[in-house]
Amino acid sequence: MRRLLDPEVLVVLALVVRIAYAFDIQGTPTFASPLIDAEVYDRTAREIAARGPAALEVPYYQPPLYPMFLGAVYAIAGESYLVPRIVQAVLGALTVLGTVALARRGGGRAAGWIAGGLLALYGPVLYFEGELLPPALLLFLTTGALLLLVDGDRSDRPVPPLVGAGLLLGLAVAARPTALLLVVAALGWWLAGGREGAPGAGRGRPAAALLIAVLLPILPFSLANRIGGGEMIAISWNGGINFYLGNGAGSDSLTAIQPGHGWDRLQLEPLRAGVATRRGETDYWVRRALREASANPGAWAGALGRKALRFLDARETPRNTDFEAFRPSSAVLSRTVVGFGIVAPLAAVGLLVGRGGPGRSAGRLRSLLGLAVGAVAVENLLFFVTARYRVEAAPALCALAGLGVTGLLARGDRRSWAVPIVGAVLVATIVHVDFLGERAIDRTRVAINRGVALRRSGFDARAETAFREALRFGPGDPDAHRWLGEIELGRGHLEGAMAHFDSALAGAPDYLHVLLAKAQSLERAGRRSEAEPLYRRAIEVDPWSAETRNNYGVFLAIEGREDEARRQFEAGLSIDPTDERLARNRERLAGTGPAAGPEEEAGEEGPRGATLRK
Repeated sequence: MRRLLDPEVLVVLALVVRIAYAFDIQGTPTFASPLIDAEVYDRTAREIAARGPAALEVPYYQPPLYPMFLGAVYAIAGESYLVPRIVQAVLGALTVLGTVALARRGGGRAAGWIAGGLLALYGPVLYFEGELLPPALLLFLTTGALLLLVDGDRSDRPVPPLVGAGLLLGLAVAARPTALLLVVAALGWWLAGGREGAPGAGRGRPAAALLIAVLLPILPFSLANRIGGGEMIAISWNGGINFYLGNGAGSDSLTAIQPGHGWDRLQLEPLRAGVATRRGETDYWVRRALREASANPGAWAGALGRKALRFLDARETPRNTDFEAFRPSSAVLSRTVVGFGIVAPLAAVGLLVGRGGPGRSAGRLRSLLGLAVGAVAVENLLFFVTARYRVEAAPALCALAGLGVTGLLARGDRRSWAVPIVGAVLVATIVHVDFLGERAIDRTRVAINRGVALRRSGFDARAETAFREALRFGPGDPDAHRWLGEIELGRGHLEGAMAHFDSALAGAPDYLHVLLAKAQSLERAGRRSEAEPLYRRAIEVDPWSAETRNNYGVFLAIEGREDEARRQFEAGLSIDPTDERLARNRERLAGTGPAAGPEEEAGEEGPRGATLRK
């Protein structure tokens, strides 16, 4: 019987469930056609696998560690979409093992088994470990760091485990810079751990070793940003816009913005304000968020309160994709019942009770786990709440839950159960009551995401069905009309395509992709004079779009307006000097470029027979 409580049993369980899940979701549209952030990470990783880390543009927009990790997997194992998910399943199983070890440090074998069992079957963790996203790597790193911190706290030679913890935390920061909050919590926890009423006594040197170790993995990325990108950015520069989404005026609607027209329009704002650097973009968004929050502190405080309720809600708050919407797609995921709604009340018991044994060491463990959960909570409140961010607290929550259950059962006096039970009931009430009325699934966005994944995989008929479903839930949605128009354009149904583009522009007159697509439709329909105003409008909407400059340049060249076309190609190259299509079009327009090869996409014939490509 004791063998059933061994951690190896839970590791095998966790690995089997995760591998079964990876095979289970192979038939879903997003398995081989990742969406949004996952699509960016996947594309970047494949470029890294082909060309090495130099494929990453500096300064880094997104934290670089995860695409480098994924790129290494592709470089070693090929381009399979299954292999990285198997690798992440292994990381997930190891995270379960680390969680078991954490709980056992304070509550014994049974606490470890409960903690590991909860994490092994924790639905949102399972879901994100199956996505091409950082959580699997991040949870592995932070859980290992917590375990080493505890070991260092109990060791007569704390520096080696603290250096190991620092290196893991530094890597976590390179995967997600908000892990700096956990670094701060860990340092504070360590310095507060002096014995005999003397916090920090004898702990300065180990703390310095921990901090230096944290900085070591970060330094190469900072140097790459400074030397290669010419800007002093520690890790990545996307933090500013994320801070604004969570703290600007109307943050509830800002955080609901999805990739498409709304997101494209938002990203243009720093450029319109004259910002010319990546660091400047970050500063622009931070200053704007602070300005709008200070202009209406009451509204900001109300939004902060709603973020707190979202963080404590059993519903996994969606951002780009929705765990609750995807769950029925998987036989494995639909059967996992463990989630925040179950673990959070048990974790509250763990904070209130813990377990006996060596009182100081058990209390220190509970305080570290509580600080780890608190760091994740601050991260979500500082930016915005979403399932992908909250899941970072899952290992610490499960460890606390294990401590809570065993600690409660160890109390012989049932009257001493009152406070922890009341605490658990209070947390359960907050978690399960729908205070904000936000638990409904956004069927429009779910259908659009499914349609995009299907279209990228070449299933246009199924994609069309998904986009039409989106219009049933959200009539007039510009993104749904855009994609339906592009499908019709690809089929050569020009009138149908333009009808959808007109519907999209009715709701979003400055939708760049739709303006360009409608202009292309008009050209194919022989109504070239009507296309040029759309190109001019597209340039007004986004003067920094190399694609717009290229397409308008090709239009002008076909019209015989070579000087104007050349200016557009040169303007596009000033925006993106690496755009090969623009460079070839400019050279071919001048008669100096090579003829189009058979491997190139079909183009349009310009002056002197030059083949130009949009």
